[in-house]
Amino acid sequence: KTAIDPDIAHGYRVMSAPKQHQIEGFTWLVEAWQAGWPGVLLADDMGLGKTYQTLTFLAWLQDNQKMLGHGRGFANAPVLVVAHTALLRTWINEAETHLSSETLGDRIEVFGPGLREIKRKQGPGWSPEDALDVARLRDSEWILVTYETLATYHRAFARINYSVIVFDEMQRIKSPTT
Repeated sequence: KTAIDPDIAHGYRVMSAPKQHQIEGFTWLVEAWQAGWPGVLLADDMGLGKTYQTLTFLAWLQDNQKMLGHGRGFANAPVLVVAHTALLRTWINEAETHLSSETLGDRIEVFGPGLREIKRKQGPGWSPEDALDVARLRDSEWILVTYETLATYHRAFARINYSVIVFDEMQRIKSPTT
C-alpha cells in the first residue's frame, strides 16, 4: 500500500540529485514493494549507486509507512543491512552524504565497538538467544551487521522481525551450507 508518490527526492530527505539510472532503479524497488515481491536483486555494475538507490528506497519506505500510520516507520520493524565491515562503513558514509540527518532513524552498528556494546554477559539462565540485547535491536530502525556476526549470533537475530533485509555482496551466502 502506498500513501505517498514514489519520488526519489520526496520531501527533504534526499540531499543528492540522482542520475537517470538511479531513478529507474529506485522506481523498480518501489514497484517491487508495491507488488508484494518477496525479494529483489540489484545487479548493476560497481560504482553505479546500488547503495544510494537502496538508501533512497528505505527513506521513501520509512516516509510511506509513517504516512500509513505505522508508528515509527518500517512497519514498526527494523531494517537489517548485512555486509562486510568495510561496506558497512560505506553504508554509513552514503547515508550521511545523501540523506538528511536522522532520515532512517536510530542506527545500531553490530560490528566493531558497537558489537561489544550490544553483547550481553552470560549469567544464570543465559542462552544463545540472549547473547545480544534483542530489545535494543528491536527498538532501532536500522541495524548494520557483518555476515560473520550474523552467523555467530543467528539465534539472537532470529528473534527479531525485520521489515526489510538487505544483503550487500550476497555472494557470501552462495551455498546451502552457509
